[in-house]
Amino acid sequence: METISCYGNTRIVIKTGDITKEKVEAIVNAANSRLLGGGGGTVGPVWQGGVKNEDKILERSFLNSLQRALEKRVKTIAFPAVSTGAYGFPVDQAARISVCAIKKFLNTHPDSFQEIRMVLFGENIYKHFEKAIKNCFQNLSSIS
Repeated sequence: METISCYGNTRIVIKTGDITKEKVEAIVNAANSRLLGGGGGTVGPVWQGGVKNEDKILERSFLNSLQRALEKRVKTIAFPAVSTGAYGFPVDQAARISVCAIKKFLNTHPDSFQEIRMVLFGENIYKHFEKAIKNCFQNLSSIS
């Protein structure tokens, strides 16, 4: 499954698949604050019922990753569904926060990326991100 849309000159792709097989300049992977778990990447929050600023931490993990990629002049980047696996973040909420964080970054740094991909494990997670794309990026031009 794959959906490709454009926001300005940036392609926004959501797809199911194996993120390690993506041909992009940077792959963001989930890690804990000691950079264990995924072996490095962005630090995603552990879901604690929504009372420990998890939403804000998740948003910052995306914004910080995009900022770091911009500083490194990365033009193509892939993200997983950060914190939705072992860390237990509700998928629908994580999808909305993640996608809206990407839009927020692109609003302040237009055309800084050629492509931003969300590479997701399974159809259920894909559907949540597809819904989030439609809600966060209203009037997004769709390619497929």
